Amino acid sequence: SGDPADPAPAPAAGPLSVSVTPRAVVRGRRTRLRVRVAGCARPGSVARVGRRAERLGEDGRGTLVALVRWRRPVALLRVATPCGTVRVPLRVRSR
Repeated sequence: SGDPADPAPAPAAGPLSVSVTPRAVVRGRRTRLRVRVAGCARPGSVARVGRRAERLGEDGRGTLVALVRWRRPVALLRVATPCGTVRVPLRVRSR
C-alpha cells in the first residue's frame, strides 16, 4: 500500500447526489429516464428501477428504460455507486 507505483483511489468530489429526468412515469408505458450522478461519478455505478438495471458511464450519466406495472403511487430509482447508494422516488401516474 505504501508503494508509489500503486494508484491511490480518487477522492469523492463532494457529496453524492443524483438527478433524474423525468421525475414521473406512466404505469404500463415505457419511460426513458436520464440519470446523472454528481460527486462520486465513477465507473461501476448502476441505476435500477425494479428488475431493470443499467450501468452508468464513467462521467456518471446514463439512460434507463423503465416499465412500471405495479399500482403503488411511488417507484424507487436506486443508484449504487462505490461511494454509497441513493434512492430517488418517482411518481407513478395512471394512463
